[in-house]
Formats: sequence, C-alpha cells, structure tokens
Amino acid sequence: MWIAGAPGSGKSYLLLQALSHCVASDWIVLYIPRAIDTINGTTPYAYDVRTQTFLQPTYSASLLRQIRDMGHPGLKKLPTTSPFSLEKAPPGAPAVGAPLMQLIEYGIREVSVASFVLEAVLAEFATQTTYPFLLAVDDFQALYGQSQYKTPQYFPIDTYHLSVPRLLLEYACGSRPIYNGAFLGAISLYHTSYLPTTELYEALDLDLTHGRRPDSYTKRSEAFQHYAKGLQPFRVPDRMDIREAAALLDTLIKERVLHTVPSDQLFLSKYCEADGNPKEFVWRGLLSTLDT
Repeated sequence: MWIAGAPGSGKSYLLLQALSHCVASDWIVLYIPRAIDTINGTTPYAYDVRTQTFLQPTYSASLLRQIRDMGHPGLKKLPTTSPFSLEKAPPGAPAVGAPLMQLIEYGIREVSVASFVLEAVLAEFATQTTYPFLLAVDDFQALYGQSQYKTPQYFPIDTYHLSVPRLLLEYACGSRPIYNGAFLGAISLYHTSYLPTTELYEALDLDLTHGRRPDSYTKRSEAFQHYAKGLQPFRVPDRMDIREAAALLDTLIKERVLHTVPSDQLFLSKYCEADGNPKEFVWRGLLSTLDT
C-alpha cells in the first residue's frame, strides 16, 4: 500500500503513526525513512556475477544492525527455516533451526555477504506467521528511475540493478509476498530530483497538479511498469478543515510549542494563507510567525 497526497498533507506523519501502532502491537518493523539513501551513491557497491546486480553490503549491514537494535523478542525465538548456502561464504553461518538473531549477527559481522543475509532475513520475516511484519519506506518514489551509482563505463545504474532497491521493489509489487503483515510506502513530492515517474503516475492514478501529464509519446520502462503493478494507493486529504486546524492548534498550545497564544484573527489568516495544508499551516504559518 502506498500513502499518496499533495505536498505537506501529512503522508510521512501518517506513516510514522502507523509504525508506532505496529511497534506497540508487537509487530516486527523495518523502517527506511529515506529511500533516496539507497540510490544516491553514498555507500560502497560492487557487481555480483551470480545475481547480475550491484550489491550494497555496507548499507545492507546497516539495515541488519537496525533490525538487531530494534530488540524484538521474536528475533531470538524465530528459527531459520532455510539454509544459508553461498559459494565462498565466510565460515560461521548458522544452521537451519538456529535463532534468526544468529543469522543477523552473522551478516553484521561478515559485511561481504550482508546483502545476501538481508535478503534471507527479510524472506524469513515475510514467510513466518508468528509475528506480523511491516516493511515501511518513505520517499519510495525515488526507487523508480536511475540511481546516482555508475557502471565502470560511467553510465547511470537503474535502481532495479541495485540489491537493496530491487529487494524493496519486489516486496512492494508483490513479487515477494508478505504472508502476515504489509508493505507500506509514502511518496514525497518535495525532492525535485526524485519526482514520481510516469509509471507511478499511471499505476497509482496520482493527482498531476504537481507534475507533467504523461502522454502516448512519453517513454515508459517495462521494468518499472512491472514493479508498479499491484500497488494500492491510500490517499491523504490535501487540506484540513477548520475544525481539524483548530484541534491541531489546541494541541500545539497544550504542548507549549507556541510561546504565545495566537488570536482568532491570526489563526484564520494563517489557515487561509496555507489553504488548509497541514505543513504550510504549522511550519510557515504558526511557527514562523510566532517564532521567538
């Protein structure tokens, strides 16, 4: 499922609220707050002949550490159900039936195989039914396009040729199903270098107010059309009504976010200036006006 809506409508906040609810309900959660970090060329990568993809071992190891540090009790209770067999893999891989935490620790310790361990760990999460599993990604539209990584010939690498983005795309489109849980993504329209592509616009039937409407002459990628199939949008309203804005203001006052109580005239003027947009109303309206 994808959270879609206008810029500043609260997509990322809704994603965080869903995460908080799942964590409180004893779900296993993997949260990637910036999918852009998986494709912006800031971590080491290497081509793997076996998978014909570019592996991202350092970033994969960081995700494994995030899973470990989450401290979910299921990591020590869930057993590995499939053997981790990889040609020329470093010794120490846990056997079938060992706690899943041992496989995670192995991937953190042996960074060279972290990409394969991450794939195996997510597969274990997706197939077990003891604990619900949520895979949540913000700025997910960045994965539909070319990355900042380069080939040895200095050509840009498509995101589906990178190990982590490809893994996320396969879970998003249902190629890798999650039997007890969900995939939840949010789209951002603030990053002009990573706006939603034509394939996403058409698959999710997005509002094209903030983008150019594609036509029959617009080039489309068959690969990205495949990864966009099966996506279900959940639309966030573009603006708050006056009662929601008043309730939000009351919350800010009770939490002492504002150093002074705004008048009704200021409240209405900032609400109208923002056209009801939550982010514009709070950040560029109330907070900037009442900033000490």
